[in-house]
Amino acid sequence: KQPMDKTARQVGSSNGCQAFSHEEVIKITNDYSGKIREGGYGPVLHGCLQNGQNVAVKMLSSKSKQGSKEFQTE
Repeated sequence: KQPMDKTARQVGSSNGCQAFSHEEVIKITNDYSGKIREGGYGPVLHGCLQNGQNVAVKMLSSKSKQGSKEFQTE
């Protein structure tokens, strides 16, 4: 669970998704609580942004056999 670098953040936002740093994910997901399901790439968590918007936070697991490109495409 490394912080996301600037390049990854730009790629995440260019495909319609928002990328967040490790610290931001902890805040948004209330310390990783509220697991919705386990996806093919890793857990999907319920989150809440500062503006009150509810979001699903998809995380790439280190155990996933898929690469980050496939993760971003999904």
